[in-house]
Amino acid sequence: CPQAYSFVRTWTAIDECGNASEFAQFINVVDTTAPVIEGDFQVEAPCDDFDNAYISATDNCGEVTIDWSDDQVSGGCAGTILRVYTVTDECGNASEFEQVINLVDDEAPVFVEAPGDITYECSDDIPSASVEDVAVEDNCTEFDVTVADQIIDGDCPQNYTIVRTWTAIDNCDNVATHVQNITVQDTTAPVFEFVAEDATIECDQDIPAAAWEVSDNCGEVSVEVAEVNIDGDCPQAYTIERTYTATDECGNVETAMQTITVVDTTAPSFDEQQGQFTYECNTDIPVITPTASDNCGEVSLSFVDGDSMEGQCPQAYSFVRVWTATDECGNASSFSQFINIVDTTAPVIDGDFQ
Repeated sequence: CPQAYSFVRTWTAIDECGNASEFAQFINVVDTTAPVIEGDFQVEAPCDDFDNAYISATDNCGEVTIDWSDDQVSGGCAGTILRVYTVTDECGNASEFEQVINLVDDEAPVFVEAPGDITYECSDDIPSASVEDVAVEDNCTEFDVTVADQIIDGDCPQNYTIVRTWTAIDNCDNVATHVQNITVQDTTAPVFEFVAEDATIECDQDIPAAAWEVSDNCGEVSVEVAEVNIDGDCPQAYTIERTYTATDECGNVETAMQTITVVDTTAPSFDEQQGQFTYECNTDIPVITPTASDNCGEVSLSFVDGDSMEGQCPQAYSFVRVWTATDECGNASSFSQFINIVDTTAPVIDGDFQ
């Protein structure tokens, strides 16, 4: 080895007259001293980085080589290493040193795969919590993963947030968490399955009742019905605009319209009455007003006399008086009175008998 060698030392003795003799010494240099090891019997090391020498070694002559063998045993949360160091110098002299390395784990597990925040409609299938939804790694030790949900109410029964928390704890009680916010919301308006159809009715008919069927994807629905009357060309003709407003528990709104047109197409009717009159020629012809009624409103009456038709003498004639009954929407009907003027009165004679 570099530290082991030998040499010959030759001594020469010379007297004053120059006579000389020699003596040879054989000198062997050896290295039989083992290295000296310094270190602590117990040390701490990171559980994922303990492949280092935790001792120092010196040799009386040259360089040393440090080797070790490890035996991992239980102990502590991360385990314990029983290490035997062997320190050898260049000449093969060796020393041994035993050391207990307590492994330390101060790093929490790491979530390498985990779901992010997500939003669902209230009618969707919300996935249940599962530890299979995440992938976790730890630098050293075994770990357990749990998952729990916390529900935070929103501003309506169908709006809420699920705070889903996965917790990973390793053997050294290092903790890591991953939080997913699952927002559940109701943004879908109700749907009218049925609304009463538009209708046109006579003014004397009953207004159709409001009717509807409504559904919602998640919760209850309230329906309000509002009506607006729009005047038409006459009092009995108008339009009803009926608005159905469906509101679910989260304030989503859907509306539907129904238009009811009220019309007056029915003319007034004359009551049963006399239609023919006869008057003496010297009588003022009276106006005999017939009676008429309407299905909805007021009736106005007017008449027009037709042309005279000559009779058997100049004082005898006839004509037709036509009455018109008109309601407030302009619907009209007529009734005819036949008026005969006759002369059945003999002349009156004035004079003395003798």
